[in-house]
Amino acid sequence: MKGRYFLLTGTGLAMILSGCFGGTSITSVEPVPKGVQYNGRLVLGIVQAENRGMYLFNCIPLWSGLPHKPNFRQYTTFRNYLHPGYMDQMLADEGKRMNATSVVVRSCTESSRGWFSLWIVWVRQMRAEGVALGGKRSSDD
Repeated sequence: MKGRYFLLTGTGLAMILSGCFGGTSITSVEPVPKGVQYNGRLVLGIVQAENRGMYLFNCIPLWSGLPHKPNFRQYTTFRNYLHPGYMDQMLADEGKRMNATSVVVRSCTESSRGWFSLWIVWVRQMRAEGVALGGKRSSDD
């Protein structure tokens, strides 16, 4: 019984220290100077998305942030939402809020760490960045 209590307490402490109750899925937009173009289309902003999750032995998902509800500190348990497709969805949703016609993904990176729990509980983080594009720029501007 003592061992089970220690494991539950240790897991709960690891979740708190790793940010389980903090930010999970986050999106943001960086403004760009007016008139910047990318392939002949106006750039509306640089869109960034980030999602975090916690995994047992770096393979069994304990929780991860909800990609369809970024910036609300909501997560789901026992589901893995850290995939490039979900990151693309987060970037596209943020682009729609800006009235962008499309979002070109520039980079997607993933990192993980587990040293804080002796490699039993791992925290994974995925980040993506894209360019939100508007319509074509007219030649008389």
